Amino acid sequence: MARGVPQSFYIDEFAGEGIMFEGAAGPPDYIAMGFPYSRERHRELMLSFPNLSQFGVMVSDVSRGWVRDRAGRAEIRYDLQREDVELFRRGIELLAELYRAAGAKRILLPVDREPEGRLPADLKAHDLTLMAFHPLGTARADALPARGVVDGDLKLHGVEGVYVADGSVVPSSIGVNPQITIMALATRLAYHLLRASPPDSEPEPETIAQPRITKPHALTA
Repeated sequence: MARGVPQSFYIDEFAGEGIMFEGAAGPPDYIAMGFPYSRERHRELMLSFPNLSQFGVMVSDVSRGWVRDRAGRAEIRYDLQREDVELFRRGIELLAELYRAAGAKRILLPVDREPEGRLPADLKAHDLTLMAFHPLGTARADALPARGVVDGDLKLHGVEGVYVADGSVVPSSIGVNPQITIMALATRLAYHLLRASPPDSEPEPETIAQPRITKPHALTA
């Protein structure tokens, strides 16, 4: 991951199951915080940084949570349901299989118990070391005020002149990086506020040359 374009590879073969893989390229300080070891074992892994490879398992979850005010502070609650735990199991096992086929010498799994072994048969939500990126849905769009924060034009229900144009208006997880979705929503809102019609035609997308894939010298997850 220390060579080439960061985060330039992905696998969508299992998107139908709700699983996506994205290559990651965390800088050394980011990687250091994620390792499950300390002292000498941690130092050993950090010294092998040029030979590390990192991939993220992303799932389209069915678990739900909420954000609410409690004593003037935001309280966030999210409970991972069994269905999503099993989806993570499937994704992690597939990714470990990929790394073994690629010749990885060591594979670190995002589990508290035996990170260099296999997933425990009784895998539970608290065994997984998970991170959340691109939070969505805290100001979800819905035509009904009882079910959403903004309407179809991204205007705050019941308040004039206040609009929201970020990832919080997306009603739920979309299972992929939401950058293009957010840009599209912001562009749509801009035309709405300007009372202008969007252009009738868009420029043709640029043709991007596909990268040539070569086998890395060594891989470690």
